[in-house]
Amino acid sequence: MGILISGVALGVLALVEWSMEVARVLAGVLCLAAAPLFLVRRRSRVARVSAYALGGIGVFGLAVSSGVLWAGHEFGVFGVF
Repeated sequence: MGILISGVALGVLALVEWSMEVARVLAGVLCLAAAPLFLVRRRSRVARVSAYALGGIGVFGLAVSSGVLWAGHEFGVFGVF
């Protein structure tokens, strides 16, 4: 029974690590999507608000996912595979 629980726990940790990697990639894509909106339409209010929203969500997502991944690797949570 203990081996089964251990296997399930390792599977959940692997899923969390994978989802954080995907979240980091998606946050980077949001940051890249915000860059042209900053450069192309500086005078359009909708583009400016969209750029700030996409950039803010992207930077926040990068910070959170990178922090979780760093802490997991630093404390040995994700390095058990």
